[in-house]
Amino acid sequence: MKENEMIPLECLINNYFNKREVYIPLLQRNYKWSEEAAATLSQDLWDAYNNDKDKIYTIGMITVYDEGMDSQKVQLVDGQQRIVTLTLLLKYLDNKKQYFKFKFERDEDLEEDEKREYFIENNLKKECDERYLYTDTIRFKKNYNAVLLPLTTVDVDRINSEVNKHNFTAIKDHKIIEFIKAFKLERLEDEIRDILNNVKERQKPEQINKIYKMLLLSERIYGFIGISKNIEYTKIFEILNSISHESAFYNKNILHTPKEKKERDIILRRYVYRVRERLLEIKNIYVDADEKVQDYIKYILHNVEILFHITRSKPIDEFLNINKNKTRFVISDFIKTNLIIDTKNNLEERNNILNLFKVLAAYLYKVENNKIWNLIRKGYFLEEDENRLKVLFCDRYYQNNKKGYIYEFEYTKLLKYNLVLDRLFYDIQDLGYWNAYNSFNCLHQLKGKRFFEIFGLGYNKDSVDKDLEETIFDSILEDNNFLNLNYFLESQLCNDEIVENSYSDLPSELEKGWGHIMKDNSVREEFEEIFNVYLTKRKNTV
Repeated sequence: MKENEMIPLECLINNYFNKREVYIPLLQRNYKWSEEAAATLSQDLWDAYNNDKDKIYTIGMITVYDEGMDSQKVQLVDGQQRIVTLTLLLKYLDNKKQYFKFKFERDEDLEEDEKREYFIENNLKKECDERYLYTDTIRFKKNYNAVLLPLTTVDVDRINSEVNKHNFTAIKDHKIIEFIKAFKLERLEDEIRDILNNVKERQKPEQINKIYKMLLLSERIYGFIGISKNIEYTKIFEILNSISHESAFYNKNILHTPKEKKERDIILRRYVYRVRERLLEIKNIYVDADEKVQDYIKYILHNVEILFHITRSKPIDEFLNINKNKTRFVISDFIKTNLIIDTKNNLEERNNILNLFKVLAAYLYKVENNKIWNLIRKGYFLEEDENRLKVLFCDRYYQNNKKGYIYEFEYTKLLKYNLVLDRLFYDIQDLGYWNAYNSFNCLHQLKGKRFFEIFGLGYNKDSVDKDLEETIFDSILEDNNFLNLNYFLESQLCNDEIVENSYSDLPSELEKGWGHIMKDNSVREEFEEIFNVYLTKRKNTV
């Protein structure tokens, strides 16, 4: 195959995905296409097939890096989003066959049934145990539903605009059927009449407006491949009617400002999601391997073409070039990229960095670490689908840190974070020991400190050498507040369970009791001495 050429998907599959060892490298970000994007691709292909089966449909470009030197390995440097989404669509159309065969490099250390490839092949239609659900697999599942029921906000908006052009005040009740026919709906007249007879107050103009929108939307949904064999047209209308009050889709408001349009887009996305959710609650949607389905698969394989590009550049260089104009990275992506670049092609150092990010990601993403993530994330703001690794860098790069990025210091800092998370995980999972967890929870509640903030913005050696509890204890002592020290002591009295608000009901300033014992300097000094002995012993047991 040439280095740059338009090829049909079947050629791509036969010559690469089913012949070579294609994998998505670690430097690629997660699968992040939205349900709207996945549904749009699926719908565009279906519409193109129905409009002209002989016409070629193109879906952009993918870039691969052939490792060569007698290696069968090929890296998919760009195009992950499209290839994964096409895989989901073909899996819906033909569940028994694997068309695109590829692996994810980040799955190397996972059990076979935890890998992304395994999930796509086996778990898309199943209710899964939580341990199999993480960022990518959750998106796989959502987008699988989107490609099989590819309703989009564009559909909803188009129908809304079309119907709003008509004046319904002049339409008499007995003329409804004739008006519907003007929209060239394919439903039988008596089927539509049954629907209309079940809709109350249809003689009102605003009700007629809403009815037509729901009929057109029902028609659109009913026409998607596989839907007519699984859900009755009248049932689709019934569901749309039952949730019509949940959306501004049926309003006639004309939106002018960017803010109004943005709010409407959010409403439409929620509405589409709700429609899909309700329809999929009825039953699992499936397709039979009939002539229509086989013909559609054949169309996808033969008529859908992609620009195939083989790069001779190193994957990291190609990746940066491709992505410079795409969605802005979060800070963790920038730092990871800079660290890899600064290895100066030292493969051992590069692998160390990739493995370090993989381990850190495991601590922040794995289901069994949810308690750790819920603790660490306190005070940080992240979007729902934003890379969790961002929290490792927020405090040092969003606080006007004058030191900026320095390779050696950054790598040392991340190694420190890895040790801290490793010890915290070991305490909780292996020992059932919650003191470190409770100590930070207390510190955050008292002083609003964020987890990685307590290790400082700079790169001083002291902060690197101190363990988590020692760092937290120093932060408690720094403002000489006897109540804070008292609350901290309270948080440490239970080491076998989570203590969320142990200090919230301590005596007030006016009351005298053991709650204020830290006012006594001798008691305080004794406590500090005992706690420091405890910290030393903890260090020695690592």
